[in-house]
Amino acid sequence: MHNKVKIEEHIHWTINSETCSFWWDNWLGVGPLAHFSNESNRFNNNTVVDFLIEGQWNLEMVIQQAPHSMVASILDTHIQYQQGIPDQAVWKLNSDGNFTCSSAWNELREKRNRSQFYAFIWHKNIPFKCSFLLWRALKGKLLTNEKISSFGNEPVTCFCYDRPGWDTIDHIFNTGHFATHVWRYFTRHTGIQTDHTPLIHLIMRWWSTKSHNEAHKLILQATQYSSAGMYGRTGARGNMEGSSLTSLELSIQFTRTTTSL
Repeated sequence: MHNKVKIEEHIHWTINSETCSFWWDNWLGVGPLAHFSNESNRFNNNTVVDFLIEGQWNLEMVIQQAPHSMVASILDTHIQYQQGIPDQAVWKLNSDGNFTCSSAWNELREKRNRSQFYAFIWHKNIPFKCSFLLWRALKGKLLTNEKISSFGNEPVTCFCYDRPGWDTIDHIFNTGHFATHVWRYFTRHTGIQTDHTPLIHLIMRWWSTKSHNEAHKLILQATQYSSAGMYGRTGARGNMEGSSLTSLELSIQFTRTTTSL
């Protein structure tokens, strides 16, 4: 209901015939006239045309029923009555008067300052599925057993690593055996400390590393996506098959994935 009221502020009605409500449609440009009156007659079904006589305002009716503060504005408004032609809604947020979902969304959404962190996640040169997976991991929206247990199911052990642990997002992407091995494999040459910090801090630490050129910068970004994909696939294989990839297998696949981005 809140959105409905906010959207209707940007709809202006051009009167042609007899369909527009006198009280509840924004035909005067100030919003519904019902908002300017406490009288019970605002709940009737009068149209704008009901207040006209041969295309001119019915002065007596306007003075008697319309909100006193709006009488002058109403009488100054010229109505071109055209019988049989529907009243037209004009969307004020677009110059052509046509409604678009994008303009309505931009008006309704709560705009925030653009986050550099999310600018890294949604990169034009990174496949959408990789960005989406990483976003879901950081937002805790992956369907791990940890998530399923919140619905009353018993949590189960994750079998995707040499050192099994609880099937949590942090275990899969950060603290598990494979995750630890891969992070160390690719960070030992950069001086980045992995030390099992929270996943989001680890990724920010990686992304904040100074790059030497644009290619190096893209690789620093892409590594996070390929790691997310590899950890996810490894966890799925372990849970479904009860087996696990070796560290060497994972490193080879990880390198292939990164270089293909």
